[in-house]
Amino acid sequence: MNRDELAGFLRSRRARVTPSDVGLPGGGRRRTPGLRRQEVAQLAGMSIDYYIRLEQGRGPHPSRQVLGALGRALMLDQDERNVIRWVFMSPGIAEHLSDEEKGRFARASVADLRVAAGRYPDDRALRALVAEMLALSPEFAELWARHEVEVRREQRKQVIHPVVGTIDAICQVLPVPDRDDLRLVLYTTEPGSPSHRALRDLRRLTLSS
Repeated sequence: MNRDELAGFLRSRRARVTPSDVGLPGGGRRRTPGLRRQEVAQLAGMSIDYYIRLEQGRGPHPSRQVLGALGRALMLDQDERNVIRWVFMSPGIAEHLSDEEKGRFARASVADLRVAAGRYPDDRALRALVAEMLALSPEFAELWARHEVEVRREQRKQVIHPVVGTIDAICQVLPVPDRDDLRLVLYTTEPGSPSHRALRDLRRLTLSS
């Protein structure tokens, strides 16, 4: 994790959240927009000294728990591209994807995000997502620096389910007519294959629950 990028990200996110957004009193005139450092520390349940060190790019690397608390305090949005956060930040991703599969999926996801960033250069949510991931994930930063551009259409994906086991799926990404900003993602399997039977078992489990 790059301390300087995290520090800049925290400062920019703090500036966009108002006291009323998080249920705090305004407290009169403020020299700068957004929350005070003390207010962010209070909302995240940490000391003001520790938070100041984070904003100054000093101190130890924050844990996932600390990052989660800061995300809640700064009201980071969970937009439609949260698959990026999942693949790079989820501590339990190894339970669902093998290392090889995760690597392929991560590369394809970043290349696809590059396409969206080029198509919508003024989209604030996209810019914020990229800034967040650059600050928090060295793996994302490395892939982003490659400047690979690729629209996801069809790929094979191996998913590890805790009940039905391994599923080798075909992932198809289809454009939605008249909505070029939306896509439909379909997961299918080869008819008659073990993965097909596993998917049917999973469907029965879902319907019976």
